[in-house]
Amino acid sequence: MPEFFRLQSFRVIDERRWNARGDLVTLSEATIKVDVGGKTLMTVAEGNGPVNALDSALRNALISAFPELEQIRLTDYKVRILTPQDATKAVTRVMIETSDAGVTVAPRAAAIVATCSTTLRSASTVAT
Repeated sequence: MPEFFRLQSFRVIDERRWNARGDLVTLSEATIKVDVGGKTLMTVAEGNGPVNALDSALRNALISAFPELEQIRLTDYKVRILTPQDATKAVTRVMIETSDAGVTVAPRAAAIVATCSTTLRSASTVAT
């Protein structure tokens, strides 16, 4: 598979706070540094969890180079614990599902999505 981009680094910060309506909410912020098209880009995005924040940050960095990603949406993810004997230090696997909202996706877009999914899976396994 061709290398469309290379994730150099990422960071996810989770915050719990009271919003303006008095509800306790969790907000995640992801910062990524990625090489794409010969440039190094750094983007930051917020989400309602680490996977959503990472997806948004990665999408922000890649959309200009790969506009076909505009149609792709994260539809589901599942976290599996691979080493339950390690309790909270357990190794996890994140399975990600995407959808193209019924739009025909070119083979290049499918390959980019596969690369993004692998990147999100790797990042989420650490972040979760």
